[in-house]
Amino acid sequence: MKKLIDLVINDYFAGALSEKPMNQHSLTAGFALLYLASQFKPAFTPDHIYLLFKTLENYRIESRQKDYWSSRLLETESALYLLTDNPRYIETQLRNIDHHNSTTRRAVFDSLYYLAPKIEFANNDVLVRTERNIEVCHFFLERNLYLLHSMKGSPESKQETFKHWLSKHEFNAPEEHYIEMLSNGFAPYNPFASSEAEAIKYLFSNSIDRQLSLQLA
Repeated sequence: MKKLIDLVINDYFAGALSEKPMNQHSLTAGFALLYLASQFKPAFTPDHIYLLFKTLENYRIESRQKDYWSSRLLETESALYLLTDNPRYIETQLRNIDHHNSTTRRAVFDSLYYLAPKIEFANNDVLVRTERNIEVCHFFLERNLYLLHSMKGSPESKQETFKHWLSKHEFNAPEEHYIEMLSNGFAPYNPFASSEAEAIKYLFSNSIDRQLSLQLA
């Protein structure tokens, strides 16, 4: 398992730390990293955690020097949150749920997929930023709503919030149907499913541990 995690981190960083746009292979590796951190946390060694931490810290220093922020290492922050439960590693993602750039916003949503069950639905900042996305008709709203559906909280409070938004705001037809399902307590389709399937396929194809393959099956 250690060698597989090494490979995933290397594939992810190869794209995330490059000056070129991230390719699909590195994006899939980043999603796979979060899958492993959520499902196989004990398999990560202190060296893995230190590598993630040190790479993130170096990137933050460089970004401050250049006065520039990028979403490239969001998966690193989310992986560290899953592995350490330190809330500092989720602050960036939550602050950027309503980011003005759609590509960045999607990256934020993807980085939160495996974290959502650990986040309180009643988090006021999350709700305010989500409603902001609704008000301005931002792309990838279904991903945002699915994350809220997956967060910790009572089904009743979630349905009440979705009903309130449905009555208060105008929606495009697909998003309206999606939030109607949520407000009536129905489980919506998972807009992250294809990314998760690609990540698992990537892990299968790169696995050198037959037992891991059996666990993933």
